[in-house]
Amino acid sequence: MSLFVQSITARKIIGQCLLAVVAVCGVVQHSAAQNPSEAEKLKAVRPATSSEKLQITQAVQRSLIDPDSARFGDVLVLPNKHACVAVNSKNRFGGYTGFQMAFVSFLEGSWHFMATKDVDFPKCASIIVSL
Repeated sequence: MSLFVQSITARKIIGQCLLAVVAVCGVVQHSAAQNPSEAEKLKAVRPATSSEKLQITQAVQRSLIDPDSARFGDVLVLPNKHACVAVNSKNRFGGYTGFQMAFVSFLEGSWHFMATKDVDFPKCASIIVSL
């Protein structure tokens, strides 16, 4: 992959992350009037610690066809319950699929991969707080 393409990809990811932060903040303010408990849960969503990120990414890698090809983005965590992580990995044809959200849940003392979905961080955050 050329340096130019990597630069554009990095800019897109950074842009999406900034939009996600703004959108999550907007969702928190909007939800507060409708459902205080959901708003409180959204406030609890935070970036993963380095230890959590390692455990969460390993859980996702175990589910992939080519675990060594995985490229991870940001990880959002609802502490000790659920997490969203942006992941891009190779498919059976050897091509990268594009970043998707992986949903991971904390069950019986460890993180477990649940599913992937083509959604953004704000949608992912709203999904994990509703679980």
